[in-house]
Amino acid sequence: MKAFVASGLLLLIFGMWRCSGIEPVSMECDYFTFRVIAKRALFYPDDLIGPDELLLGASCPVTSIRPDELEFYYDIHSCGTFIQHAFDGTIVNTWLTYMPRNISIYAELQLQCVIPRISQDELDNKQSSDECVGESESIDVGNLDFHPPPQCWFLVLKRYCIICGHFHFPNNWLIPYHGWKDESFQRLWPSLFHR
Repeated sequence: MKAFVASGLLLLIFGMWRCSGIEPVSMECDYFTFRVIAKRALFYPDDLIGPDELLLGASCPVTSIRPDELEFYYDIHSCGTFIQHAFDGTIVNTWLTYMPRNISIYAELQLQCVIPRISQDELDNKQSSDECVGESESIDVGNLDFHPPPQCWFLVLKRYCIICGHFHFPNNWLIPYHGWKDESFQRLWPSLFHR
């Protein structure tokens, strides 16, 4: 009965969060680092999440705490991130793990950050003939204007159910989560997923 009440409470919290219109989590990435910023009022406006309740991946703690936000700033290859290379860009997959203090269940928020690939045509169009550097001129590498392109982020909520031992999506809690679309992504707990 307690598990049923707790799962209903999480469903209510996730429903309120999705309908609030607030951007609760944002993710920025480039080819070397990524940053995730989560609102401390992630699920309910009056209930702030503590830094010990939210982890990046399975075990990476918060790197910066502000009154209204928790920030994670890590190397692109840490915290269990999975990198996919596509023809039009690079996709960085990671997740936030929310483990509340007083409840024995936890939730995972999957995140994706897309780094679009810049084509050679786009690079050629940025440099005009009067910007070319002659042989006698030197280039100050510190002043090169190279910024990572704008990123996109996607948020997929899922819940781990202690009763059945599977992950579920919030739009239909009865359908279990069957893992990432790319089966080469190996998690720390592969036995928890349906195969």
